[in-house]
Amino acid sequence: MKHESRSMKIIESDWADNDSVDITGVTRLKHAELWDAAKKLRTLQYGGQSALGRRLGVGASEIGAWINLKGCPPRKPTKAWTEERLRKLECDLMELTGKTLEELFPDSLRKNAEFLAAPKTCERRFCLQQLALANYALATTERLLSASMPSRQSEKADAFGMIQEAMKCLSLRERQVIEMRYGMNGSSVMTYKEIGESLGVTGGRVQQIENQATWKLRRPQVAERLALAID
Repeated sequence: MKHESRSMKIIESDWADNDSVDITGVTRLKHAELWDAAKKLRTLQYGGQSALGRRLGVGASEIGAWINLKGCPPRKPTKAWTEERLRKLECDLMELTGKTLEELFPDSLRKNAEFLAAPKTCERRFCLQQLALANYALATTERLLSASMPSRQSEKADAFGMIQEAMKCLSLRERQVIEMRYGMNGSSVMTYKEIGESLGVTGGRVQQIENQATWKLRRPQVAERLALAID
């Protein structure tokens, strides 16, 4: 029932060409069956968690609590959860996961209030060379676009489409900087100075544009889509 998802976030980004960057590795504990169902339901319009909430008729905060093991759906009818609605939830969960509500949220979990209230993340800070981070971005792009099997080609194309969709929140200049900075869309990884020369601006201005783009991409509704695309 438990699932660990891992992600990275940049703590400091004051980079020179040869500098390193501080990274925090975050491990998040998830409800495995709900997390898998969310990933299967994701679309270009909706992230997995939002899509699952819509499928089950559950609000964002409530479905988030279930997935992140911070709460459980009711077992008996309440004012908000009528018997009919609860029966539909059970049917939908069975269809999506192959398990009953009781199997997904057993008494041992429901009665463990301390566990449900406890933080579900663990962070580990480490240092990564700027070039290594850029190479990771390049390798990720290649992994998405260079599959050898036809079935994998379709999956990669879908993931690439999700990335392109998420990038629509950026301006043209911001997309250009991100693509050149991390070697996307066939371009090579470039330094701030090289990008500045290509775009006719200073390296410092390129870094400002990158920071603006990164801030936009970290917004929850965009970050979730990107995380699912490279999962």
